Amino acid sequence: MTTTRNPRPRRRRRPGPLLLAALAAAGTAVAAAPAPASAAPALAIPGPLLFDGGWETGDTSQWSGCQTRHRRGITVVGSPRRHGKRAARFEVTDADYDGYGDRSECQTRSREREGQVRWYSWSTFIPRSLPAPNARAWAVISQWHCTCDGSPPVGLFLQADRLELSIHRHDRVGDRQLELVPWGRPLSAVKGRWIDFRLRIRWSANDRRGFVDLWVNGVRQRMNWPRGDARASRYGGVGATRLRVRTMVPGSSGVYFKQGFYRSGRITGRAVVYHDGLRVTAG
Repeated sequence: MTTTRNPRPRRRRRPGPLLLAALAAAGTAVAAAPAPASAAPALAIPGPLLFDGGWETGDTSQWSGCQTRHRRGITVVGSPRRHGKRAARFEVTDADYDGYGDRSECQTRSREREGQVRWYSWSTFIPRSLPAPNARAWAVISQWHCTCDGSPPVGLFLQADRLELSIHRHDRVGDRQLELVPWGRPLSAVKGRWIDFRLRIRWSANDRRGFVDLWVNGVRQRMNWPRGDARASRYGGVGATRLRVRTMVPGSSGVYFKQGFYRSGRITGRAVVYHDGLRVTAG
């Protein structure tokens, strides 16, 4: 089985130095731009709070680590922002290749395990100036990465002119995977405005136990598989509000969440996205 894109390409170059958790210790810069008056409260999700990835700290100290080659890659800003007084700006350029792609990302301390159910909520702003990936390239704005190597079991990707929910369904650790794209929207419909995401996921390496529920801007989404994709019925069907699929790699210990901007080396030019208000709860 093959996939059209892989955030862990086989061809690797010698990576340059990465700035990890040192960003928090050094104090990430906070932009002086005034915050707009349209800030919204944090997206409500049920259950006890497990992780608060908002940016009111003014730095990255709430995250377990960050990956970027330059301090400008991850900065805390006052505008644009969606919740509270601050958001995070993630930037990549052609000079940010780290051995896999151009990356500016932070990751949580969480380690989701088999059978756990988690809620996730946050907001993302994709500027209209963001270069759209071509058909042979990919970019990811949020991903649940396996504790093993390989493509993320669940992620939100930019591909060509679309924002897509992408599932990489693995057979085992180290095996090649089948890519499923059960949901997507044209980039033109989401650029230039804040997008509020909310997901409920059961983490499982079993197709019958694992599931993904998705809300965008407060509306529960129906799976709108590409026309003619015969696999849709196996994973819940066209129009279903719940995607039923394995969300972990069989044989792995779990997943962890990463957010920022990470793209294929095939894409050129400066690119910026903003994220705000990540919250993770149990249930």
